[in-house]
Amino acid sequence: METGRYIQDVLRNSRSARRIFPLGRGAGVLSISIGEKSLWVAERAAVAGGAARGRVVEFVFPADIALDDPQRLGEALAGFLSRENFSARRVIFGVPAKWMIVRPYEMPPADEQTASSILWLHATERVMPALGPMVFDFLGDGSPAQSTMLLLMGLQQHRMDQLMALARSAKLKVAGITPIGAAVGKAVGRHVPSGLIAFFGPGGMELIHQDGRRTKSISYVRLNGSVQPVIAELRRTAASLPVDGDSPDQSPPKLVLWDDVGANPQLIDALRTASGLVVAEVQREWVETSPSDDADGARGLSAAALCAQSGEALGVDFLNPRIAPPRPQRRHNAAVWLPWAVAAVAVILLAAMTDMLSIQRQISGLDNQLQNMEPALDVARPYVSSMQFADSFRTAQPRYLACIADLTGALPPDGQTYLNDFNLHSDMTGEISGSSSGEQNILDFRDKLNATGRFADLMCRLDAHETRGGASSVLFSVTFNYKFHK
Repeated sequence: METGRYIQDVLRNSRSARRIFPLGRGAGVLSISIGEKSLWVAERAAVAGGAARGRVVEFVFPADIALDDPQRLGEALAGFLSRENFSARRVIFGVPAKWMIVRPYEMPPADEQTASSILWLHATERVMPALGPMVFDFLGDGSPAQSTMLLLMGLQQHRMDQLMALARSAKLKVAGITPIGAAVGKAVGRHVPSGLIAFFGPGGMELIHQDGRRTKSISYVRLNGSVQPVIAELRRTAASLPVDGDSPDQSPPKLVLWDDVGANPQLIDALRTASGLVVAEVQREWVETSPSDDADGARGLSAAALCAQSGEALGVDFLNPRIAPPRPQRRHNAAVWLPWAVAAVAVILLAAMTDMLSIQRQISGLDNQLQNMEPALDVARPYVSSMQFADSFRTAQPRYLACIADLTGALPPDGQTYLNDFNLHSDMTGEISGSSSGEQNILDFRDKLNATGRFADLMCRLDAHETRGGASSVLFSVTFNYKFHK
């Protein structure tokens, strides 16, 4: 008891140590949850009786040091760890979704080696070269018997280099580098069969779709001071969740709120009321912690979640990824293999000359097969062309979706105004028509479009009044020129 009180007193008097939690089993590894302005550090240390206890502490970056200066930041971290009596030298880093690219991929039946090769080709073809060298890994396991959904994840090499330099400067040995969201999802999945996790971590807000112990998606949500875009993203993701009764235990999906950093209370309250899901709060017991007098909600528990799986194989580990580029072929001395190559070519030419007639007959047979396939090819070519045309719509700057999002966000929240027709041309001029319960709703809709600054030449016309089933409505139409901003 005296030792525990002493540790808590030290933490209360430290400028960087904000919260402390007693932790569960496991020892000997630091877990660090990475943020842009601070780190959450967790450690488990063995005590008498075979149990393990430890701390979760926040290290706030000095005012003049950032992650892009890992040498100085590592020196500051080393001093912090020494002052706070952290003894472990091995570390697992948890990186935020903001640093990563995350793509779902439906893998056909394949063993792990084949799946790794397929994902490597997919990653190198789809990732923009401007991102520079990347390290790839995937979450999930392929199956030789059936198709599986995997999460392909990529982390820029320069981020890896920053973390390795930070560890060297802090005199730490890196044991693994994994997404924070994967550890958070795994901790929640043990207790919530199906749900969506709104995780506010040191690296920003993340939405994590967790189906039992399987993480189906991790996405970064930009917080720009407005609540509506966050709610829209939450509702869009929640729409993909199974409905009541579709989950394995027949329970509805939940929204789990995990506030690691003390997020805006207004945003938290808005998410509670707008999600349409049963809301649950993260529990410290889910990451094998117990209550403490100095505990404050879920702050810092992402580091505890990383620490909870320190004794297990990481689902994603960018330090030891399962996806790797193909090994380069070994080059042999030309003086050794050239005579054998010449002899092999001579044998092949001799065999080709003696079997020329047989080859010609095979070619003729293949030509006949191709002619027989022409009707089927004529049917398939338009379909292939249309698919190639549709594929061209994919872009890193979805201006058409941005226009639809702005129109949807401007609709009055009373549910009495509807869009019946929408037409957007390639030059970004468009027309919409709809109906509303009153003219004031239409005028408010117009004013909100004007307020965005992205709808030029905006013209709103009230067309007619109509009555259906005893209820009156106003028909309207709007024309505009959408100005897309990156």
